[in-house]
Amino acid sequence: MATNEPQETTFLSTQYRHARQCLKEARFVALTWIVALVFCGGWIGLFGYIPPSDRPDVPPLVLGIPSWVVWGLFVPWLVLILVTWFFAAVILKDDEPLQPMPGFKEQLPYPDVEIGTGQAEYVIPGESGPVETGEGP
Repeated sequence: MATNEPQETTFLSTQYRHARQCLKEARFVALTWIVALVFCGGWIGLFGYIPPSDRPDVPPLVLGIPSWVVWGLFVPWLVLILVTWFFAAVILKDDEPLQPMPGFKEQLPYPDVEIGTGQAEYVIPGESGPVETGEGP
């Protein structure tokens, strides 16, 4: 049993790092989403919905588009595209190589399926032929 302890420690530490990275990514996405929602909603609420008695005859325009649309929708969306690129390049991390669970000799990425047993079978693209699903006659 003593030989499995280092493997379990390595496995658990890998899973802990993975969970910590996932939480970091989730916090970034949630915070970005909330900030964008508050900014866009606030801007559109303040400048897009003006009572008819307070509206100017000619609304302020930017390139022929009402300014509240440009500053409340288009510009934030362009900024969020840049934030997404930053997130993908800097914050988002690739998973570590797959490590087998403790107590198992090998963990395959695909289930061990016997051909012709009625279980779902993997089809290689470009190959033709029937796929047995185990349903029907």
